[in-house]
Amino acid sequence: MVIGLPALSLVGGAAAFGSAGAVLALMGAGVPFLLAACVAAMCAGLLIYGVGRSFANRLVAPEPDPARELEARIRLLEESTAHLRHDLRGVLSPALMMTDRLLRSEDPTIRRAGQAVARSVERATALIAANKQASLAAAGTAEPGAGTQPAPPPADGTGAPAP
Repeated sequence: MVIGLPALSLVGGAAAFGSAGAVLALMGAGVPFLLAACVAAMCAGLLIYGVGRSFANRLVAPEPDPARELEARIRLLEESTAHLRHDLRGVLSPALMMTDRLLRSEDPTIRRAGQAVARSVERATALIAANKQASLAAAGTAEPGAGTQPAPPPADGTGAPAP
């Protein structure tokens, strides 16, 4: 079934064709042209109006569902945070690899700087993991290995990975 503007166009065309026939029929019955044209135009207009109103009732957009909109927004937010976590891990990986080189240095100042960088990168990684766990908990899902403790710091007490 054709609905909407195409249907209204079809009805308008049929009404115009019918109006022309009605005008000719009325003129054949002795009605003056102007009166016949007015009667035919009113009938065509009423037909188009009625069809348009009947389709307008069907084309009314349904009320937006706030619960579905909220779910969609939450899903979009979860996806964007997952992408952000992935991108942050990608940015932190080279920093952690360079930290390993700094920790192997003979110079104690450079080693201390490497330890500071390692602590910062590990803290950022821990924050990313905590964010992921919070997202999973909010979504009501659990990931295998969730709740496991991170590896204990090395025995040297610095909090940095062992060289």
